[in-house]
Amino acid sequence: MAVYFLATGITGLSMMGIPLWVTNVFNGGALILAVTISQITRGREASDIG
Repeated sequence: MAVYFLATGITGLSMMGIPLWVTNVFNGGALILAVTISQITRGREASDIG
């Protein structure tokens, strides 16, 4: 699902004529979002155990 989101986002940006550097920012933002979500869910798992 994540690969589909990234591919669709990058394709949409390039179709809109956005400069190439924006795709790198998009990938970076998606990576930061994924890590944040992972850490939040991992924190919930730890608090459920303890």
